[in-house]
This record gives sequence, C-alpha cells and structure tokens, in this order.
Amino acid sequence: MVSSCINSACLSLLDASVTLKFLVAAVSCSLRRDGSILLDPTSKQMRDGVANIVFVFESKTRSVISTHSEGPVNPDKFQECLAITKTAVEKIFQFYRIVIGKKFSKDV
Repeated sequence: MVSSCINSACLSLLDASVTLKFLVAAVSCSLRRDGSILLDPTSKQMRDGVANIVFVFESKTRSVISTHSEGPVNPDKFQECLAITKTAVEKIFQFYRIVIGKKFSKDV
C-alpha cells in the first residue's frame, strides 16, 4: 500500500531525527460500486473497488501535496473522498506525535 509506505518513511525520518520543514501523511480510500467510500482498504478491497485514491497531506496547513488515483472518479466523489481523508489524516499526524513523544521521553 502506497499510503503505508509514505507514512512509514516519514516516521522513519522522524525517528532518525532528520530535520524536516514539514511532515507528510497519506490516506488511501476506495470508491465502492454502491458509491460508498472505504478508508484504508485492504488489497482485496482495492481490487473490488471502482476507483482507488491516495491523498498525501503536509502537516503545516494540511494541504494536499500529491494524489494518485486509479479508476474513474467524478469531481463530486473526488471532493467527497478529499474531505473524508482530510479528516482521517489528523489521526496519522496525532500518531506521529505520540510515537515520537514516547521516543524522546525515554531518551531523556
């Protein structure tokens, strides 16, 4: 999964204390045949979906810095996917803070 690779790469850089101007976090979603949207789909769920989209956000303004989509998505559904993933990415940034906070509290 592309989003897992992006998130683990960013977390690895943080863990290595690499100075970054901002963090990145990615969220995947799959557009189902019934029009519903599934966050963080498995490989099988992605194969069964009509379309799959990965959104990559930066941490300062939560702007999208990259997207990757496979399959047809109309503009309204794309915006709906964006809104859902923008909410979900907050949990990833929160996870980064918790993990790195624990690391540095142990190092002191």
